Amino acid sequence: AAAAAAPDNLSSKMKKLSLASGRKLSQHNGRINQMSEQTLRTELAARKLPTQGRHSVLARRLKQACKRDELQANNIVETRAQPELDYICVLDFEATCEEGVDRFPHEIIEFPIILVNCKTHKVEDMFRRYCRPTCNPILSDFCTGLTGISQQTVDAAPVFLEVLREVQQWLDHHGLGTKYSFSFAADK
Repeated sequence: AAAAAAPDNLSSKMKKLSLASGRKLSQHNGRINQMSEQTLRTELAARKLPTQGRHSVLARRLKQACKRDELQANNIVETRAQPELDYICVLDFEATCEEGVDRFPHEIIEFPIILVNCKTHKVEDMFRRYCRPTCNPILSDFCTGLTGISQQTVDAAPVFLEVLREVQQWLDHHGLGTKYSFSFAADK
């Protein structure tokens, strides 16, 4: 029983309010768990929240919104840091490859970036350039089939260092690293 007690610094009223809010949130979560994907989208749209994603993402988003509403309605402050970054640059490189070769020297042949605003969660810009490989300038059939990038596309493209300079200009144009904080995110 002692482990379940609220900290001494909470008043009796706050303890009751916290328990009542917890019960109410539990009921909301149970109701949300039973909602269809379309119902979740409708509820989120009514709250002017994003409606993209699969069922589990939509449910989590609606639960968070209900929790935020409940805490605000009862003046229970949930301290949460504001996003530390202004932007995230999402990278999804494509590189030269060969099926079944362990020590193949991969070279970037596509350099795409999506600029996401961390506060609005919206895509603000995109950058996409192809790079001409120099180590293995001829793409394998496997690479072309996997990436969808043709030999003609990379033959007409600048080399990686030229594209990297364009990336820096694009970052500078958006004030990334000077006016705004940002980070890169990529898959492995």
